[in-house]
Amino acid sequence: MRCASRPMPGRTVSDSMNPRLLSIALAANCIVLLACAREPTHPAEAGAQAVPPLVPIERPVETVRIGVVGPLTGPASGYGTSQLDGVTLAAEEINARAEETRRRVELIPVDDQGNMSLAGDLVVNLVYEQEVNAIIGAINSAVTHVVEMVVAKTQVPMITTTSTDPSITRTGTYWVFRCLADDVLQGRALATRLFGTDGRKRVALFREDNRYGKMGGAEIARIAKEAGTPVVVDLFFSGKAERFDEPIEALRKSNADALVLWGLYTPCARLVRQIRDAGIGLPIYGADGMVHPAFLQGAGEAAEGVIVTFPFNPCRPDPVTRDFLSRFHARFGHAPDSFAAHSYDALQIIWAAIERGDCTDRPCIKDNMLQTKHHPGVTGTITLDKEGNDTREVELAVVSRGRFVPLSAPTGTPGPPGAPWTVGPELSGSVSCPGAPGTR
Repeated sequence: MRCASRPMPGRTVSDSMNPRLLSIALAANCIVLLACAREPTHPAEAGAQAVPPLVPIERPVETVRIGVVGPLTGPASGYGTSQLDGVTLAAEEINARAEETRRRVELIPVDDQGNMSLAGDLVVNLVYEQEVNAIIGAINSAVTHVVEMVVAKTQVPMITTTSTDPSITRTGTYWVFRCLADDVLQGRALATRLFGTDGRKRVALFREDNRYGKMGGAEIARIAKEAGTPVVVDLFFSGKAERFDEPIEALRKSNADALVLWGLYTPCARLVRQIRDAGIGLPIYGADGMVHPAFLQGAGEAAEGVIVTFPFNPCRPDPVTRDFLSRFHARFGHAPDSFAAHSYDALQIIWAAIERGDCTDRPCIKDNMLQTKHHPGVTGTITLDKEGNDTREVELAVVSRGRFVPLSAPTGTPGPPGAPWTVGPELSGSVSCPGAPGTR
């Protein structure tokens, strides 16, 4: 491009243009001069001004906030502590991959103390102040119903790992999930053993005076009636009671051939001990609320022979389960119970939904949680139905020599010879696998 210019001889620019045309000419001349200023004069100069190649910008790590609701103090704190332990391990393992996935978990635990009156405010704070993406909890079914009402209105996905009240996932909100068997499934499993395998005809039913006892025991009572063997005594007992003289006397007079307990581990341990101390030796059956080391400790030798529903079988030879047992024991120094294992699965179900949908907003998480099919959980393969409810069958266990021993043979891919039945430190304390030393 040639950039030099000169006026015609004998005339000036101002002589040949009116003011308006002069302005236009000057503007055009400026544009030409600017273009000339930018024109490289040497090939080397042109190369020096080349645009550098684009460098991809790494996506920042996104934080997903998960509220954890449960009793960390009070009589049901054992359940809440187990829940928090399981969720904590899952969060730590998820965060170990944060550089790769560009997402991490932040847990926000709150202590509801097993108190309905506290739960509402705690959950409202989680939703509006903490802005959680999802909630895990609660423990007590009555408290979980309070949480459920809040999340249904605010549209936050929640999953309970412990509450077995069947109505929790049957309200039609589709924001509430459960990753363990509810009372209907547990009641059916226990009834099959009670009335089928063991052939009991005169069953007494004792329920703790809370929602857990009311809803769980109802399924046993219904099945017994349909089987033509209605329960001979059906009564409620206080979880705060120290003595159970009246219920025990009613049991003695009932001439029952078996007793079903539906309650939490602390009062049930006291009740079982006092029944045996009274010289009553009839078979005792119970639900998963009794599956806790504290029940074994509280009941002592009186717990021997008690049969319970067992939603988590740690003796499964599945490598997923066995690896979890080892990792949990290494992290916390003790074996995981059912509530810790199901809580671990709960956070992994949420995380799988986030990865499946590549999203962290609440509606998307909920929609993808509804797609949970054949999830490889540490408690087994998990499929949620259209109501968000776990659909797995329930196993049973019997207390033998101070430990819970699964009654059904574990299924899955066997490990190395002897491995499925080896009781290592990750199982010591409350569970023995069939065939292991010290197991009847």
